[in-house]
Amino acid sequence: MVSCSDDSGAWHMKSAVIAVAAMLFALLTVPASAPHDDPADVPGWGLPAWRDEFSGDSVDPEKWTVWDRSTHGNFSFDWGDLSEQAVSVQDGMLRIRLSQLDTPVYSGGRERGWRTGALDTQATHNERWGRWEIRAKIPTTAGDSSGVWPAFWLRNAPALGEIDILESWGDPPQRPRSPDLTETSTLTLHERTVAPHGERAAWTYEHGVAELSAPYTTASGFHTWTIEYTPAEFKAFFDGVLVAHATPDGADGTTALPWVWGETFDSPWYMRLNLAMGDPYWTPDPVPGNPHSVMPADFLIDYVRYWALPEP
Repeated sequence: MVSCSDDSGAWHMKSAVIAVAAMLFALLTVPASAPHDDPADVPGWGLPAWRDEFSGDSVDPEKWTVWDRSTHGNFSFDWGDLSEQAVSVQDGMLRIRLSQLDTPVYSGGRERGWRTGALDTQATHNERWGRWEIRAKIPTTAGDSSGVWPAFWLRNAPALGEIDILESWGDPPQRPRSPDLTETSTLTLHERTVAPHGERAAWTYEHGVAELSAPYTTASGFHTWTIEYTPAEFKAFFDGVLVAHATPDGADGTTALPWVWGETFDSPWYMRLNLAMGDPYWTPDPVPGNPHSVMPADFLIDYVRYWALPEP
């Protein structure tokens, strides 16, 4: 009996040890990425400090201010009339819709024949350094988007700089373009947004990707546009491919842009999203009813994300 009791105690103790060991093994063998399986977890940057995945049924007022002519007026550089009704969230997307008005509106010194939308984060989110990214589908398809001009850009009031993370111009243009920009997208840095305008630097994303060549088809699907802006360097990516790399001094073959770290860029940036009609460059005189400007045109945004500058 004593021998049997001792064997039973040893068996129970052995079982307990095995159970504890199994639990420890399970805990220790969980993949390190398990707490961060979020696709937005970027090496070296971590998870976004700010993001909008547009998963609700309306624009989040704690993140964005939607513009309307009654509250913000209209842009001076296009022929669209800003309306809150042109901005919506549905099916997990932010949609900015450009549509032709039945009756043009006179505003800001010009007759505006289209309704469109814009929104920004000036009242809610401003950051000096970091990583900004948008995944979107642009409505600048070849042959039927004349004058259409979507953009995702940064401004830094009260300073004077501008970072156009994404711009695209519709086709066909009223003025010739060389090189051909049909279904491409552009990054532009502006030293000053008022006269004297100072320096400017621009890259066409698709031209910086070796695997891509004309005719481009960027408007046919969703893509990502990303910038990383730190005290040491500025990088831009198209679908994860590096297309621009600038530093203050041009070290190691980078583009030298010291003014990108100068006084006009030296304040926090807020985000803007808008879809314009007509522009000062390629289509300065859009015509309502143009068969090459098929309406409505939708700028669809899957997400907008911001990562804070990592701690040293």
